[in-house]
Amino acid sequence: MTGHETLSGASFTRKWNQLLHAGDPGVQVLLAYTVKENLRQLLALAGTNPDREVISHRLYTFYDQAAASRAPEVRRLAATIETWWPAIEAGIVTNHRRRIRWACTRQHRRATARITQLPAQV
Repeated sequence: MTGHETLSGASFTRKWNQLLHAGDPGVQVLLAYTVKENLRQLLALAGTNPDREVISHRLYTFYDQAAASRAPEVRRLAATIETWWPAIEAGIVTNHRRRIRWACTRQHRRATARITQLPAQV
């Protein structure tokens, strides 16, 4: 299924209801879908300078939904996120810091670039 933000309200409701009416297999697909969307919301924090509380809440929501699923793929996804969490968290937190540092040192880099002399050609 596509990302929630790309679906109209009517098409999302139609897909949701179709999966509910499919019984247990449909419910498992819905659980997998909500896990995926929760992960996307967590990863969307990258570059937004989020508070640790927001990151923690979204991570908890992701794990909570993953724990409710019986699908082995969902459980493997949760295990993968747990394994890679230090790197994922660093990506979420440091992206914005790099942009700030880049923006704050822009004038210094420009001034340095102007006075840099090229080596004499032989």
